[in-house]
Amino acid sequence: MIAAESIDLKKHFGDTLLICIDRSSFAITAVWPEESPLLAKVPPPWIGETIDSFLTPESAADLHEAVGDHVDAVPSTIVLRLTCGLIPPRTYACMICQPPPAEFGNLLLAFRDIRSADYEIIQRIPQPISAYEIAAPKRFRFINPKFTEWFGYTMEDMPDIAHWRKMAFRDDNYYKQLEAKWYEQFRLIREGVIEESTPMEIEMYCKDGGIMNLEITFAVDDELFYTIYNDISKRKKAEKALREAELRQVRDLSAHFENIREEERHRISREIHDELGQQLTVLKLDLSMIAKKIDPTQTAVLEKMKAADDLLTETMRSVRRIATQLRPSVLDNLGLVSALEWQCRQFEKHSGIRCEFQSQVLSPALPRPQCNALFRIYQEALTNIARHAEATIVSAVLFQEDNKLILQVRDNGKGFLPEEVAGRKTLGIMGMKERALMVQGEFCIRSAPGKGTTISISIPLNGSL
Repeated sequence: MIAAESIDLKKHFGDTLLICIDRSSFAITAVWPEESPLLAKVPPPWIGETIDSFLTPESAADLHEAVGDHVDAVPSTIVLRLTCGLIPPRTYACMICQPPPAEFGNLLLAFRDIRSADYEIIQRIPQPISAYEIAAPKRFRFINPKFTEWFGYTMEDMPDIAHWRKMAFRDDNYYKQLEAKWYEQFRLIREGVIEESTPMEIEMYCKDGGIMNLEITFAVDDELFYTIYNDISKRKKAEKALREAELRQVRDLSAHFENIREEERHRISREIHDELGQQLTVLKLDLSMIAKKIDPTQTAVLEKMKAADDLLTETMRSVRRIATQLRPSVLDNLGLVSALEWQCRQFEKHSGIRCEFQSQVLSPALPRPQCNALFRIYQEALTNIARHAEATIVSAVLFQEDNKLILQVRDNGKGFLPEEVAGRKTLGIMGMKERALMVQGEFCIRSAPGKGTTISISIPLNGSL
């Protein structure tokens, strides 16, 4: 009698055979279990066939030698390569013994007990395990209780892998990406490069519609695809919370730096306007007084004085322009609405593009950082329109909706596809979005080729308007 247990890299766990042979002819007289994966490929009957039919030539020679040397009372062990000729050989650790016929039934019961114990171990593993056929129709052969406990699916829910995948992976594009990775791992296993797949992270739908983050590892044999699942939802949740916390810290820091920059702009703008402006005004008055005291006959000197006066006038305009660009005084003196109206007029004056601004609120109750952000986003939006939109009309409206202040800017330009811009380093759009997020606001852009672009910025209100 030969008792054989598969040892092929633990891929065929529980694949155990008990084979009785005639010692002289090596003919098979009994086999258990008849549903063994190895024998499933061979049409019955097996009884009467020689054991050599199921061995590689090398293993057949080894078995004949071992049986010839075997002492009846002492079991001997040997490693054999069994095959049916239709599937690749499998390696089995074998024990050769010659029990009395009456003991064959007892050995059969003992083997059944061993296989039941193996099955019980698999049932008690605290992680989901599944096995399905590699070849069509790819039916599930096995799932352990944890599979149903975690995911809700039973064997009745999954007649084959196609039905399960429609339930578990509902996004076709996502599944195709996973499938490409699985096939690559499957190829490496089949070629003997690796014994099992590298861990892969997936998102899978449960029967109740919930989504679980999982890490899966699989192995294969000649017939089945074995998968073990590990729940990483808590880890993913912690990683997401950490990323969000880090992002909040970065945005808070950016907002702090932006407030510092705005304060610095305000200070420099005020100093340029007040101190440098006053000094230039005094210099212009002094230059005018000097010019009056020059002899009218000294035309060359008078022309020099006039050129100096013109240069001084232009310098004063430049000073006012630089001060205004740094920080429009209208934003501090008259508020957000007046500043947006002023910016609209300035844009129309310098770009030649018709610009309309309408406010449905009088005095928004916004803190200074929020006012700064909204004004700077409006400036950037108008700059982008002038550079890229090829628009002829721009309209902007400021209104309240629920407890939010919303600024909407629309142009009739050439438009674009937002998904095409998403992958580029569009600093203008990124800057506007980040400014909105730094003050807990929201930024939205809608556009289509030939249909213009609409930008919406909403800022939460701390009080009523």
